[in-house]
Amino acid sequence: LQGEELGRGAYGRVFKVRYRGSICAAKEIHSILVGGAHTQAMRRRLRDSFIRECDHCRRLDHPNIVHLVGIYHPPQQLLPVMIMELLDESLTSYATKPNI
Repeated sequence: LQGEELGRGAYGRVFKVRYRGSICAAKEIHSILVGGAHTQAMRRRLRDSFIRECDHCRRLDHPNIVHLVGIYHPPQQLLPVMIMELLDESLTSYATKPNI
């Protein structure tokens, strides 16, 4: 992915990217998490499961849930990248505010 890395954690990295003309956050899963998928069929099932989960997330519509904008599947990657709305601050800084 090209873009400014905003953060990383146990499951992946988040980048600031431009997607279809909008500035968004792109969540990329660490490849080590999918390294156990040794056969093509296992990798396909894992990818299909991930895409179904993204599709369910895309249907959620609530002001307290970060909106899933879309899915991008880079050519040489097993799993697609989740494209999310970009928040003004990190989830950690928001969640640790008093009165939240």
